[in-house]
Amino acid sequence: MDPILELEKPTITNYLEERLFEAFQTSVELGSPLTEEDSRMICMPVNERRFSELLLDFPQLIVFPQPVIESMVQIPDFYIFNVKNGFSIGKFVEITLFPREKISNNGKGSKGIKRKHRQIEAFRSSGLPFVFLYRENQERMREALCSELF
Repeated sequence: MDPILELEKPTITNYLEERLFEAFQTSVELGSPLTEEDSRMICMPVNERRFSELLLDFPQLIVFPQPVIESMVQIPDFYIFNVKNGFSIGKFVEITLFPREKISNNGKGSKGIKRKHRQIEAFRSSGLPFVFLYRENQERMREALCSELF
């Protein structure tokens, strides 16, 4: 078994929070990892809940919903750490049902598009490792992996 997986849940959380602070000089509160029967999934939008369920099928992934990043108003959807790649720092993930083209268009459009554009720009400028899943990314995942993704 991987030595990181052998750590108890609070210890894994502390370990990852410390690594993130060392790498980026920013405090991150990860909370507790998501589990299959986690009541927090009930409150998630359908696409986030389905994505969570998909991630939880991979035992090497530790998934933290809505990590809080110091000095940021925005909260990403997830922080994901792959224990098989113990040298990695993990990734923050933001999911949106907007297509990349609408968001990338300098935030022109509806209030929702403008808000998502500002949020993604704030994440990008933070220097933290982010992955953005736009509508087209989720559609490809749905076709390849999970027909009920959203």
